[in-house]
Amino acid sequence: MLLQNSKDPFVSEGLSLRLRGGERSFFDGQVRYAKKIGDKFAFKVTGAYLTANDWLAGNYSATSKQVQSNNNAQGSSLGYDAVNRYGDVDGYTFAANFPFPEVRNKTVFMPGFEEKTLVGNDDQAKSLKIHPSVSYLLTSSIKLTAGANYNRGTASYQSTSRYRFKDFGTNQYHGEIKGERWFVRGQSIQDFGGNSYDLSFLGSFIQTSPIAGGNTTTTYAQRYYGTYVNTYVGARTAGQTDAQAQAAAKVAADPLQLDPTSAEFSALRKQIINDATVGRGARLNPCSLLNEGNAQYNFQLSETADLIVGGAYRKFRLGSQGNLFSDTDGRIQNHELGGYAQLTKKFLQERLKLALAGRVDDFKNFKPAFSPRASAVYSLGENKQHNFRASYGQAFRSPSQTEQYFYNDIRTGLLIGNVGNGFQGYNLALFNSPQLLTAAQSNPAVLQPYEYNIAPLKLEQVSTAEIGYKGALLANLYADVSYYRSRYQDFIGAQTFVGNTDGSRPTPQQLAAGYPAAYSDQSKPTRVLYAYYNSAQEVRTQGVTAGLTYYFRKAFNLTGNYSLNVLDRSNLPEGFQTYFNTPKHKYNVGANGQVGNLSYSVNYRWVQGHLQEMPFAVGTIRDYSTTDAYLGYTVPKLGSTFQAGISNAFNANNVQVFGGPQIGRLAYLGLRFDVK
Repeated sequence: MLLQNSKDPFVSEGLSLRLRGGERSFFDGQVRYAKKIGDKFAFKVTGAYLTANDWLAGNYSATSKQVQSNNNAQGSSLGYDAVNRYGDVDGYTFAANFPFPEVRNKTVFMPGFEEKTLVGNDDQAKSLKIHPSVSYLLTSSIKLTAGANYNRGTASYQSTSRYRFKDFGTNQYHGEIKGERWFVRGQSIQDFGGNSYDLSFLGSFIQTSPIAGGNTTTTYAQRYYGTYVNTYVGARTAGQTDAQAQAAAKVAADPLQLDPTSAEFSALRKQIINDATVGRGARLNPCSLLNEGNAQYNFQLSETADLIVGGAYRKFRLGSQGNLFSDTDGRIQNHELGGYAQLTKKFLQERLKLALAGRVDDFKNFKPAFSPRASAVYSLGENKQHNFRASYGQAFRSPSQTEQYFYNDIRTGLLIGNVGNGFQGYNLALFNSPQLLTAAQSNPAVLQPYEYNIAPLKLEQVSTAEIGYKGALLANLYADVSYYRSRYQDFIGAQTFVGNTDGSRPTPQQLAAGYPAAYSDQSKPTRVLYAYYNSAQEVRTQGVTAGLTYYFRKAFNLTGNYSLNVLDRSNLPEGFQTYFNTPKHKYNVGANGQVGNLSYSVNYRWVQGHLQEMPFAVGTIRDYSTTDAYLGYTVPKLGSTFQAGISNAFNANNVQVFGGPQIGRLAYLGLRFDVK
């Protein structure tokens, strides 16, 4: 949960301006102006603009076989699918009866294009935010606020693919009426893609485009694979070994990939980026709408008891023109409705605080769910400086809109939502034994051990118990420690398998027709499917967080925190992806203080390497760390603060996402100016 509070224009008037500039053509400008007009009306306007040379990804290790099942090892002379190369398409698989047995059922991959090549001149990260709002006091205790948010940006994003969000934006309109013990809020949010595009689609569609400059329908990919196979066969026929023939074939074929420095490449790249046609263009057209409202009232039952009640409603209208969702017949309508209550009571001279809470939610696609929670906080010490807490709760997670309605054809597979009738198919392990597919033509029963069934999604359930302590161990030493243990039922994960797009189980004939081309023919019903489902296994996690702060004096303070997060995989089925994506160990240590008009902070963060699972890539990132520092000097007479800062000061390994970029050093100078 993220709770954001901004400065009240009735309380904080004036102009604030901050400018920063530094390495990588970094520029950041932020401004706020607020003014009270009379006793009842006030307004404020905030704005921010940021630009810098973006960090681009460059991981050229082989994509996991959980993502690309027929991939080769890194450096293979057959080529291989690299994590951050796009268009390294697998267009040719040697048949099971190919004359040379060393390459039977093996796949040839094109070299593909690096991210920096496809992004080209779109390599500037940009962000523009403008937020005007007005406030009116209906009474001395009731305030009406209305505003709008205009947001535009360019950056890379990673999920099912690597996307370049260029001129991506959202428009948000919000309003609130708030009293001392109640509020009513509402907002409407619209997103749209601007000139955004999918890097995987861009690379693939360049390769599968007709060769420029000739009256032919032959594609660059067909020319590449034809040359590779013919060269390989010729070399083997001439007496060369398998390794020699593969090397010769790669040398002959690689130059036939379209030259990224050519005018033809530039024109084709632009054409595909501007084309939103499914199966032909890389353009993204997200255009979804979210309308939501919520209200809450706090009843003061007595001096030591309160009852909070509230409700919320969300209405989704998902749109992507078939690029991300299954919305080819118009916007997808979805909704959620919920209500909650919390009773709190203080005992023993307010040293003991008990709370009971419950929430009921209803959904379009799922059964209603109830979430109870109970907690207790007990305070010891003369000044109640030692606080012990314990809580137990049962909650749920509704499948995301993507998990419900996803539809993204990445050619080598179909990423698909699961709120229909579920799916029937076959485990990918079946395709390690091609002879079974042949035997199944006359005896389908041999496929039964490999059958795979996925029921429609339902809510994920979790039960969590937590105990903790927060307080002052010594006069200037403060601690916050907690332990949690969670048990998930119907945990939402994802699985890759072969099935029909309508959810039915492929026949032996359909399986044989698709193999061994990785079921990438978009015109056929049998495909490699990537679908979300609920695990029948209980998923267990536990962890510890601990933080210490020592206030030595105003000039010098020490802080540190540590977290331990453990996922128990002992009872999980092989291949089950949890998306836990959380390090087992991580910690921060830092120092900060103020000496006169000089303020400073230094912080070191370390994160242990860990497995990360995403539809785009699966792999283990290495340990990474950053050292950040800040120095500020305030000149009160000028209302100004001169600033200097640096992040990742030693340019240490800082790849935080598998398949993402190395985030290196960024140093800057800045100025903050305030006029009251």
